[in-house]
Amino acid sequence: MFVSTHRDPFYKSAEWRSLRQLVLIRDGHQCQLKGSRCTGKATLVDHWVPRSRGGSNSLSNLRASCKPCNTQKKDHMPLPWATVNW
Repeated sequence: MFVSTHRDPFYKSAEWRSLRQLVLIRDGHQCQLKGSRCTGKATLVDHWVPRSRGGSNSLSNLRASCKPCNTQKKDHMPLPWATVNW
């Protein structure tokens, strides 16, 4: 099941805004999804293990991401997706 951020009220909460800022600062606004293969500026926060696959909203499961990487990853699990060259 894909969890849309537009329909989940959590993503409009003060808690999410706080988590989002913490993650972006922690990761230095650098995209973390494909490591050194991505040089995009992170403006989004992605769940490393998607919520639709049992991932949590904990800081250890959140990564800063750029829009192209976030769009490409969708709700895939991290390891198979990260090894894809595109």
